[in-house]
Amino acid sequence: MQQVIQLTVEHTTYQTIYWGKAKCYTQGEWLAKYYSYSILRSVHLSKGSGLDYKSCWAEIPFERQQASTTEICDYKPTTPISLYRVEGDTTAIVTLNGSDQDGSITRYELWVDGVRQTGNTAQLVGAQGDSFEVRGRVTDNDGDTTETSKSVSLIFRPPARYDKYLC
Repeated sequence: MQQVIQLTVEHTTYQTIYWGKAKCYTQGEWLAKYYSYSILRSVHLSKGSGLDYKSCWAEIPFERQQASTTEICDYKPTTPISLYRVEGDTTAIVTLNGSDQDGSITRYELWVDGVRQTGNTAQLVGAQGDSFEVRGRVTDNDGDTTETSKSVSLIFRPPARYDKYLC
């Protein structure tokens, strides 16, 4: 089953960006470097190696605020109801399953013929041909809910046979 995006939220934050020529003076020499984009105001400049190594800290002189927009997708949870028929009987067991692509299921609610069940599983007992209306709802960690319903008619499921003998 394909999950449907319920809504897309754009979240905008602002980041300070520093740019320009950073320069510092050390051991009788100016060190400089141009930065077109940096999230750091202070940078470490260096030159040379060994005994000729020179370094110092410099400030990037200019700053601006840059908007950064992130899309957050919020997926609705799925709510399939599975059905298991008991062998040698008309009894059926229904289970409300749920999954959420971007989180977890925090609540299961199951009703049989309008009566709220405890948990996410219910046993349907009756004669062949009896019918039950099963409805389920799941809630995910974002508070989104999805509902589903299924009509279940009881039928006799014969016992399994292996090599022509009942087990």
